[in-house]
Amino acid sequence: TMRSVLWIIVLLAGAILGVLARDEPLCPVKEAIMVHQEDPYCTQRPFVDGGKTFFGGEIHKYGGKVIDVTSPIFDATTNKPTVIGKLAQMTKEDLPPIIDSAKKAWDHGQGTWPQMSPEARISAIQKVVESLKQRRELIVKVLMWEICKSLDDAQVEFDRTMKFIEAAIAEYRSSDAQEGSWRSVSGIYAKVRRLAIGIILCLG
Repeated sequence: TMRSVLWIIVLLAGAILGVLARDEPLCPVKEAIMVHQEDPYCTQRPFVDGGKTFFGGEIHKYGGKVIDVTSPIFDATTNKPTVIGKLAQMTKEDLPPIIDSAKKAWDHGQGTWPQMSPEARISAIQKVVESLKQRRELIVKVLMWEICKSLDDAQVEFDRTMKFIEAAIAEYRSSDAQEGSWRSVSGIYAKVRRLAIGIILCLG
């Protein structure tokens, strides 16, 4: 009943207020993990230079603000988070040449990528995947330092991502093979094809 629901809400609110009124923190505070600069593991830590941009098929050094990327693992010498890379802080002023590059690549649907056959696109993606696999050890190390994943968890995450890409390629091949046949769509007998539709914004 409504009265029972109200009583549950009151009890929950009381419990929450009781927890908030305590002096001790809700989550236990643990000391930071420290690493010494002379530690062999520290000397082999990764450094990812993200102070760059990539568009128009070329890598460009970023001339704007670049920030340090730090690890949850502290440097025992400085007592500060260990720096493991840099990251460009792009702004809206950086967009015009990037958008122009995307428009040029699209070229009203006549660009190289939109005109590629499915197998040619798959081949291009597979080259990227192969390149990533060759850097597996480095990427795993970055995951460990950036978010403190264990070695096993980092390796599993990398391998799972590669398998997902391979599964997506297999699904794309399967759906493309079915597109050449005639089918009924909303009562209309037709051939259905998937085509590139234009420039998109991808966040991730």
